[in-house]
Amino acid sequence: MNLLRFFLSLTLATSLAAQASNELRIGTWNLEFFGGPPAMRSVFLDGGKRRELPARDEQDLQKIGAFIRELGVSVLAVQEIGNEATLRALCQQIGPSWSLVLGTTGGWTDGKALQAIGFLYDDARVELMWAEEMLDFPREKDSLPIFHRVPVTACFKDRTSGLDFRAVCVHLKAGKETNDQKKRSFEAEGLRDWLVTLQASKDEDQDIVVLGDFNSGYGTDAQKTLESSGVARYLPQRSAEPTIMHFDDPIDQIAPSPRFLEALPETFDAHGEAAQADKETWRKTYSDHYAVTVTLKSERDDDPESTFSRGKQEHRLPANERAAKNQPAPSKQKSDESFTSGTAVTVVLAATGEDGKPQTVDGTLVAGLGDWIKLRDLQGAVRAFPSSMVREVRRR
Repeated sequence: MNLLRFFLSLTLATSLAAQASNELRIGTWNLEFFGGPPAMRSVFLDGGKRRELPARDEQDLQKIGAFIRELGVSVLAVQEIGNEATLRALCQQIGPSWSLVLGTTGGWTDGKALQAIGFLYDDARVELMWAEEMLDFPREKDSLPIFHRVPVTACFKDRTSGLDFRAVCVHLKAGKETNDQKKRSFEAEGLRDWLVTLQASKDEDQDIVVLGDFNSGYGTDAQKTLESSGVARYLPQRSAEPTIMHFDDPIDQIAPSPRFLEALPETFDAHGEAAQADKETWRKTYSDHYAVTVTLKSERDDDPESTFSRGKQEHRLPANERAAKNQPAPSKQKSDESFTSGTAVTVVLAATGEDGKPQTVDGTLVAGLGDWIKLRDLQGAVRAFPSSMVREVRRR
């Protein structure tokens, strides 16, 4: 009897493991000026006074990495990325097999910020076959600028089941003004027209999913436009939950092709529960947005003969040599070995305050200079800043 129980439990465990291996979770998350100037992130207190949130430190990155692991995703579309270096630091916090692909557009005209988009992915679970940014998309229509953040597309293959699919990361125009809504609709139109052409190709793989910050919810013109030719459908929420803390509309969406049958609509979920207890604390570390996810289920690739169209070679990602122009200047004393633990310093951040002057932090280094600048400030708290956020470290 004991032997029978053993074999039954072994069979059940094997069955559950096989079932889990056939599931792959993907998602999207706007990380709110991640790695960008702290001045871009602010909260309004009672009375309407604005207060800047402090720069995310190493402990914040650890928490974000832990949260992404808890989501159980293997592919995560991300928006509002301020620089690649901090995003790579986040990959290290998620796990040693995590990597990224990041677009090069989204820079502000005043040079103060960057809102790049791209993907994080677990290379141990999925293979990145190809990635590119859609630089041939129209950048203007009816005298209105569009696609300030050009969509990034990446083709992935599940190393477990063999399922391959195309993911498209978008960050459509924000705002509620008339022109903002027009721009969003024009962007949805451009995206739809590309998907129509793509899906009409004879051998094109039809497993396609668009995901990201759509800046619009259900029933909007953007949804109607994107869905008008049957190339994508917004996944419905079981109950309409917000995906951003400022209002109730679910503006972060996942929209697969109707022929992407491996995407299970009933698993679509917005992960805002942890933010509800204390939104300000949540936002300080994470974002003003919540992640949304969906599960893909497949025992095998059902169209192994299908292929993925590729654009111009010069649009291929990674494109570090093109992205470098969007990165903040590194710390000037980063390689100076005379800055050792115990050195009294002033850290000058890349961000500026409301008065236009650079933000500074005084303290004592707790380690030599490197990818992170770590110091104990004058109040005794240990603070850490990615070197990409630091303009200068000077002696006090």
